[in-house]
Amino acid sequence: MGWAKERWTAFSEGVGARRFAVGAIFAAVVAAADHIKSALRHPGMIFNFPSWTLGVFVLAIIVSWWLLEYAVKLRRQLKGAADLEAALDTLSKYFDEANNQIFNAPIKSETEYGAWKVQWRQWHEKVEQHLEGTLGLRERNLFKNIVLFPQVSIPHNFSAPHNFDLNILYRQLETIRDVIIRHSERADHWRLRV
Repeated sequence: MGWAKERWTAFSEGVGARRFAVGAIFAAVVAAADHIKSALRHPGMIFNFPSWTLGVFVLAIIVSWWLLEYAVKLRRQLKGAADLEAALDTLSKYFDEANNQIFNAPIKSETEYGAWKVQWRQWHEKVEQHLEGTLGLRERNLFKNIVLFPQVSIPHNFSAPHNFDLNILYRQLETIRDVIIRHSERADHWRLRV
C-alpha cells in the first residue's frame, strides 16, 4: 500500500493539477480520431487498431513529458542544494580558520599584532569574495558592514585596539555562523528525504 501511495504522490507532484485534464485530453484525441476516420469510411479503427489506442498513445507522451519536466526541476533543486552545501562547507572552514588561528591567537607584542591584522585582513577579503561569489551581495554586505555594538572585554586581548578588533572579528564569526545556520535549513528543505 505504501509503495502505491508513494508512486501516486510522485505522479501527482510531477503532473500536478494537469492530471485532471488527462481524461479530457484522452477523450478529445479519441473523438478527433473517430471523427476523421468516420469521414474516411472506417469508423472506430485507425491502421487496424481501435481509435482509443491513439488516445492512450498521445496521453502517454503528454504524461511522460510532464514527468520529465518534473525530473528536470528536481535535478535543478538538487544541484542547487549540492552547490549550497559546498559553499557552506567552505564557509565552515573559514569559520574554523578564523576561530582557531586568528581569534584565539596569542598576541604579545606590537609586531605580532601587526602580523595578526594582516592575517585578519586577508581572511576577511577571502570570506567576502566567497560570500559574494556563492551566496550573493546581501550576505557579503551583512558580513562586511558591522553596525554599532557594545564592546566586550576579551580576556586574551593585547591592547585596547586589539580588543576592538577582536570584538569586530567576534561579530564576523557570529555573522558567518548565522549564515551557515540559515542556509543549512534551506539546503535541508531542498534535499530529498528517502
